[in-house]
Amino acid sequence: MSNLKYIETENRKQLTIEQYFFNSLYERGMFDDDANAILTDWKTEMEKGEPSISERYGDKVEGYPPSVIGIWSIWLDSVALKWLEVNAPSHWAKSLFKKEVEMV
Repeated sequence: MSNLKYIETENRKQLTIEQYFFNSLYERGMFDDDANAILTDWKTEMEKGEPSISERYGDKVEGYPPSVIGIWSIWLDSVALKWLEVNAPSHWAKSLFKKEVEMV
């Protein structure tokens, strides 16, 4: 499992793919351990479809088109939501990973 910590930066494109997506989880309410666990699950899912992706986690985000980062973000949200449903079903930030927000 990764052991990443949040990095505050004004230029997110300078982050590695792994750090970029860790920050995305952290900024939506995940503690470090939870964000790292979700990121590990996400990487496992990514590698099922394309094993060579594991060589890319250290690449800078700026080297990828926004559409690719967007697709990976949607995938991360799906993995995060599944992880939350199993490990923290009443977590307050669950709705931040849903594409449709329920109005109350």
